Amino acid sequence: DYLTFSFFDLASYWCGDSQRTILREHFRCHSRIANYCNNIAYNNDLYVLTDEDRLSGDYNGRRGLYWENVEGDCIRAPGGGSKCREEAEVVVRVVSEMSKRDDRRFSVGVVSPFKSQAKLIKEMLEKVLKPDTWNEMNLRVATADGFQGDERDVIIFSVTCQPSMKRGSLWFVGQEKNRWNVAVSRAKSLLYIVVLARA
Repeated sequence: DYLTFSFFDLASYWCGDSQRTILREHFRCHSRIANYCNNIAYNNDLYVLTDEDRLSGDYNGRRGLYWENVEGDCIRAPGGGSKCREEAEVVVRVVSEMSKRDDRRFSVGVVSPFKSQAKLIKEMLEKVLKPDTWNEMNLRVATADGFQGDERDVIIFSVTCQPSMKRGSLWFVGQEKNRWNVAVSRAKSLLYIVVLARA
């Protein structure tokens, strides 16, 4: 069943233990981000060896893993998924503030589990940021799947999870730890999570 098992699961199934190699040393992400991923996806088997002095990108001096608590209303998007304007507004504020910094020498990405939320954020950002600013920031807005294999110095993650979220959307967000791991591990210096923490 392709909804339950990934291609990786299939390949792992067909390989014997002697054919599997796990890269245990991690050098890319801030230790708080890497340790979170290590916990949720790698059974704490990774050795986090990141030189944090070489990382660039912060928000108001923050690096690592931070949450901004946002109370809003999730609505079902046409065609499925969820979107939350209140979360999107916070993301736009944070990206806009970053874009105005004179010392900005880092890339920025915005991730959401839902295409409809990523589209809403992208449309809102297009109204406030010039195309040159998008290029200077190497700004990208996408779903976790759209960020597979990519990275940014700073990732802002709009979880789009509120008490009003529909059951199907909630199931989608929680169904696969690999998708969650991809979303959070795209950040090198800062993962800034926008969500209602008690949802």
